[in-house]
Amino acid sequence: MEETLEFVDAQERARKHPKTFEAPDADELKEITVGSFVKVCTHDERFWVEVTLVEGDTITGTVGNDLVLQGHGLSYDDTITFDETNVYDILSE
Repeated sequence: MEETLEFVDAQERARKHPKTFEAPDADELKEITVGSFVKVCTHDERFWVEVTLVEGDTITGTVGNDLVLQGHGLSYDDTITFDETNVYDILSE
């Protein structure tokens, strides 16, 4: 199911709080490919997403873990689309 959600801008948060918050830099974000796992955040919960499509700065993927909160309406394996600026972390192998 495709969800329209508001995601937190990790890049903006890192600029506002540089001593306490880190986000991937531009070079790291450009390395995201199909099959990567990235962490994003709604205003309620952070979670992992398996990337299924990258088109420019737009990323589509499936929720990769069970979620604790219910308010956002997401479940494991739901499809979501977000901007690369919403990426909090990239799972490294």
